[in-house]
Amino acid sequence: MNASLAALWPSPAVVRPVRGLRTGGEHYLAVPSTDDPRLLVPSGVPGADRMLARHGGGHRKRLVRGALRTAHRWGLSCFAPLPRLQVTADPAGIEQHLADVLGRPVRVGVLLGPPRANLKPVLQVFDPDGTVLAFAKVATSAVTVPLLLTEAAALQRLAREPVPGVLTPVLLDLARWRDLPVLVQVALPSAQSGRQPTALPTAALAAITASGGLRRTPMRGSAFWAEVGDVGPPSWHDLDTSAMLRLRDALDADTECLFGAWHGDFGPWNAACGPDRLEVWDWERFDPDVPAGLDAAHWRAQLDIGREPAASWQAMCRDVGAVLDATGGRSDSAVVAAGYLLAIWSRYRLDAADRPTTALRTRVRWLCRVASAALPTLEEVRR
Repeated sequence: MNASLAALWPSPAVVRPVRGLRTGGEHYLAVPSTDDPRLLVPSGVPGADRMLARHGGGHRKRLVRGALRTAHRWGLSCFAPLPRLQVTADPAGIEQHLADVLGRPVRVGVLLGPPRANLKPVLQVFDPDGTVLAFAKVATSAVTVPLLLTEAAALQRLAREPVPGVLTPVLLDLARWRDLPVLVQVALPSAQSGRQPTALPTAALAAITASGGLRRTPMRGSAFWAEVGDVGPPSWHDLDTSAMLRLRDALDADTECLFGAWHGDFGPWNAACGPDRLEVWDWERFDPDVPAGLDAAHWRAQLDIGREPAASWQAMCRDVGAVLDATGGRSDSAVVAAGYLLAIWSRYRLDAADRPTTALRTRVRWLCRVASAALPTLEEVRR
């Protein structure tokens, strides 16, 4: 069984593939398969089919997803020949833990996503009538435990010091269940609306940047530089990463930068346009002391993966510059964007030190090409 599902439903719970008619226990539509589930949609929960809207893909996959949503919505997924898992839960299992936190019976859906180092089960917690009550995260590895703790601390800070124009989740609980940390947070109202931002939300990112105050300091000597300045050897799992060494050496770390906060993983998938504010979740990479503008660089990099590196580098600098202008501060956008490339390389290298996935190897190759494209700009900055 999938290791994450085994952590969620350890013995005496039983998880097994099921075919034919529904025969007891809770049933889940397993997407894309029972052998490699990335999404489990609970049957018999009105509106749970909306979970399928988060499962991306091309035209064919969207058609399949639409058919699955229709089958689930009409209560047919329990009878149709679709990939399903049956769960006979432990009375003291994760469902009961969440019911105790929320003070009512619950059903859960499970979001796993593609294999990656920081994979952690995310549970969408439903009232039996289909109301989304909360989202819960379960740390099942040494990599994911500090991420949950960082997110809990970030949500507590953001509750004390709200960011103008930004709505963040309320932390409901952080506790241990079967020795695994479990974070529970209120579901934001527009989280499943599909109203993702389609353009860089400059004002919101500037507000996040300034949320803990702004200061000017050279990059060198900062905690940020201590973390990203070591780029490792010029080869990583048989990939040529020497471009990161050249980038680090070309970057003038003595240049003064504006420092502030960043979300750490800002992209359309972690935000929704609410009626009066931008709703932002997944704060597990939050850091209050980094070069201002990193979120804009991350936005551009994640949207541009695989595109022409030189054009992506120029767009990254423009996006960083737009956020810096909105803060009213000054930094060289190329220096900040280069700092971002080092930061995301450090994250990937440390999170997946043992066994990078094919998708991560593709990302690293592309980032190295962007780093090479950045070198002429940084050489110009140093003159």
